[in-house]
Amino acid sequence: MLYEKPAGHPDKLSTDRGRWPRAYPNTQKKFSQSKIYLAGFSWGSVVGLQLAQQYPEDYEAYVGIAQVINLKKGMKIGQLWLAQQAHAHQDSLSLATLKRIRSNDSTFCKPGLDCFMKQQEILSQYRGAVYNEASEKEVEKALAAAQDYQTYDWESAFVFSAQRLEKDMFATDFSNLKQLDLPVYLLLGRHDWNVPSVLAEDWLKRLQAPHKEVIWFDNSAHNLLEEEPKKFNKVMLEDVLHSARDTSNLQS
Repeated sequence: MLYEKPAGHPDKLSTDRGRWPRAYPNTQKKFSQSKIYLAGFSWGSVVGLQLAQQYPEDYEAYVGIAQVINLKKGMKIGQLWLAQQAHAHQDSLSLATLKRIRSNDSTFCKPGLDCFMKQQEILSQYRGAVYNEASEKEVEKALAAAQDYQTYDWESAFVFSAQRLEKDMFATDFSNLKQLDLPVYLLLGRHDWNVPSVLAEDWLKRLQAPHKEVIWFDNSAHNLLEEEPKKFNKVMLEDVLHSARDTSNLQS
């Protein structure tokens, strides 16, 4: 995200792709590397994919984690899945809620973030947002052990950013992005219906890139870094780093 005002006044945040700075000079100086690996998670994957598109020469590879392609399309896909779950469980309340969301009932929720969050409430019931529910307790333990996070208000921070990025996020559509000039890895939760992994998988099938690969996390939904942290670290170190270096060596 970008600040449209100086630091300290972040009342206007933007994901305007025309204003991204190049990472190249900073990475050279800070890491003594000409290139770095670029990763983006969830909403951060919008920023990541924009940077990968603009400056592919600056990065060894791009890693999209729970990659966003089109939030509006993703919501519709999630609604179809939720309807199947609700019918199977004879869940009339969730079906009624879905009907109001799908009919754009503005008395129930405003189109965009408000309806997205209403839908996420139902997704949580059916483990479409967090599949490995035991991971939530592990995250709580980790936060409790870290002094820096003792008084941090996560919910307020999320709402603050989400409200200011809402317009840009719901206008995002990478469906017509057909080519990237660097290796691309998508790390996707098999049970993610919050930002449906099937949409990202379909996009990657049509993408042209020096190397492209989907790596599935079978015990995860959206928050795969938290749901399968050991596998995530292993994949990044053993699959992404090694494979991307091999691809780079073949091209050089």
